[in-house]
Amino acid sequence: MDGALSWFAPSCGKSQEQTVNLGRDVVRVDVRAPKVGARVRGDSGDVGTVTAIAVGEANGRTRLSVSIIGDGVLCPQPPDDGSNTISNWLDSEVVVWRRLPVGRRKFHAWTPDGEPTVRITNRASIECQVASLKDPRPDAFRCLTADPCFVSPTNPDRLLCVASPWSRAGLLVRSQDFPDTNRGIFGVPGPWVLELAGGLRCSWLSGGTWVRANRRLNYGCWRRGRAGRPAAFLYGKMRNGTILKARDAIDGSLRRVHVRVAWN
Repeated sequence: MDGALSWFAPSCGKSQEQTVNLGRDVVRVDVRAPKVGARVRGDSGDVGTVTAIAVGEANGRTRLSVSIIGDGVLCPQPPDDGSNTISNWLDSEVVVWRRLPVGRRKFHAWTPDGEPTVRITNRASIECQVASLKDPRPDAFRCLTADPCFVSPTNPDRLLCVASPWSRAGLLVRSQDFPDTNRGIFGVPGPWVLELAGGLRCSWLSGGTWVRANRRLNYGCWRRGRAGRPAAFLYGKMRNGTILKARDAIDGSLRRVHVRVAWN
């Protein structure tokens, strides 16, 4: 928000406040101008002084409020009809950082013709009797310990199992037992993998985990190129594009961080 804030002229010794609605999804507001003590100018000279600048929230919207007091040599008395006809102005430069919407991406294990999209390094004929414990997609299954495994669009007896959306190699499975009725029975409540704004990649943790502040430890995070070396942990569900992050699984404070991309 760049430009000028304007008021009706305040009476001498009287305060006046202007509030600007900055909207929703605001992460940070940097008020570079005006500053407290800045002079408010009218057409013919100083009218008042900035006394307070505040950023707050109401009904989910962020608001910027600037208060001035009429103390300049030209501060007028309002006319008898109650209207102020003199417009004063003040240079303003307010930078607003907004929360970006969460990008959603779908991992494509197969081409439309039923060809794997990654290199096959192993093959197996095993049972895939339950839905994935990591990915809520209806075509994702758990095949013994391999999870998730994605069903071929052309052959329902073939599945491709990968460790992450960035895997370059995978396991090709020919299922011996593949009942459709088991799809989605575990109801994984979150995406398979999250990418945080800071660059961390976080994968859903199945099975038993920790609980803090009544929130389940849902994701273990690693840095790019360092899979298998935990760098952080995420608790609870993603809400409005953010999730709670901790550096340690058991101890330490929780803080809310932005999710850049959610993968399924």
